[in-house]
Amino acid sequence: MRYVTYRSGGESRLGSLQNGYIVDVGQVAGISRLFFLIEGGPEVWKDVAATLQASNVEELAAKGWAVPYQEGLLTAPITKPPKNVICLGRNYYKHFLEGAVARGSDEKPPAAPIYFTKPHTSIIGPFDPIPLDPEVTQKLDWEAELGMIIGVGGRKIKKEDAARHVFGYTVINDVTARDLQDRHLQWFKGKGLDASCPMGPVVVTPDELPDPVHLPISLKVNGVVKQDANTGQLMFDIPTMIEDLSLAITLEPGDVISTGTPDGVGHFSKPPEYLKVGDVMETIIEGVGTIRNRITTPERAEIITQYNRERDMLLAVLHHLEAEHYGLDTACEGWSVKDLVGHLTAGTNNVIPFVQQHIDKEFKPGVEALNERNALAVEKRKEQSLSSLINEIVETHHKNIEFYLALTDEQLEVEHANAMGAVMTAKERFRRFTTHYREHAAQIATAIGVPLQ
Repeated sequence: MRYVTYRSGGESRLGSLQNGYIVDVGQVAGISRLFFLIEGGPEVWKDVAATLQASNVEELAAKGWAVPYQEGLLTAPITKPPKNVICLGRNYYKHFLEGAVARGSDEKPPAAPIYFTKPHTSIIGPFDPIPLDPEVTQKLDWEAELGMIIGVGGRKIKKEDAARHVFGYTVINDVTARDLQDRHLQWFKGKGLDASCPMGPVVVTPDELPDPVHLPISLKVNGVVKQDANTGQLMFDIPTMIEDLSLAITLEPGDVISTGTPDGVGHFSKPPEYLKVGDVMETIIEGVGTIRNRITTPERAEIITQYNRERDMLLAVLHHLEAEHYGLDTACEGWSVKDLVGHLTAGTNNVIPFVQQHIDKEFKPGVEALNERNALAVEKRKEQSLSSLINEIVETHHKNIEFYLALTDEQLEVEHANAMGAVMTAKERFRRFTTHYREHAAQIATAIGVPLQ
């Protein structure tokens, strides 16, 4: 099985990837969180898998229990594991060697696993931006890693029993502030920055992967391969990790273990390379998946966080819509609830062309022209189903984020007139779009009589 955690109706839910759809496991099998599934144990895992495999995805989609797969829906599979993310350092020989050479050391490979941890506040989604704050670090680096999620807890677990304690595998990037790592006598601070542990996109159960778990692992920065190895090259393999850790520490269901990174990190390159704003990392593990994260400024990351928050609030309101609500009047004169959802969909689609026209100074001010465009967009979407409109909002929302993060600082500061004739920057125009969700969600919530969260 390939499980995800995704946003639906303004909340995080457990999904299963099947035939290009995310199936709502809570609706189909009664378990709405990945952590609840893991806690259920092996018999529950089998029952849920059997139920999902026997389901008809097209029928589930017709009932609203499955939605088309979209990157923008996904969050980290587990956002708050029972412990910090447990990580292994220097667990590939070539990575150990490149570090020793860079340090000018003749040290021997570690005789036992090296452990450190990352706090849960470092965990972000598989496609979320990573803020780079120059006041915090000047040397942000990458580390592609295979993540393992414990399914059955225990203490003093033997190597030969280790496999039955694993629930599944995921992709992790152990983003590291090398200057902080070197400045302090332990690694926690340099490894534990907020938003420094992108994870996902899925959790793959062991039955879908080879045994032992020998998988190609790689990392690209702006399309250029920086790391390229195989998890079969781990010095301390997965059974050894589980045996060694559990000798002194009780492993619990949902614990996340990041198994170490291969050679090719930026810090040990000649000359050293570090991430900068605008860079895009792709962390790839064959058979598991790819996560992709863009480096951005803290300000832009905060704007995206707010944009996502407003989207989730809107989706929570739309989750309450029933067919009898479609014709209800809203505060927008002449527009029904369904019309307003169509307007929202059109508005989300207009973000990229409007901001681009603003940057190119081709946007034509004028309220009448704007109203005409809005009316045409609403009319165009009258025949679309509600689920189709919501899917369009989610998909376009993610594209808008990618577009915004790719803009240069100079582009964001371009000034031009808005529809009312007021001069504003492209950044201010984008911020204005982030408020549309809240405004229209409030109008729909009022019309159908539900609270605005």
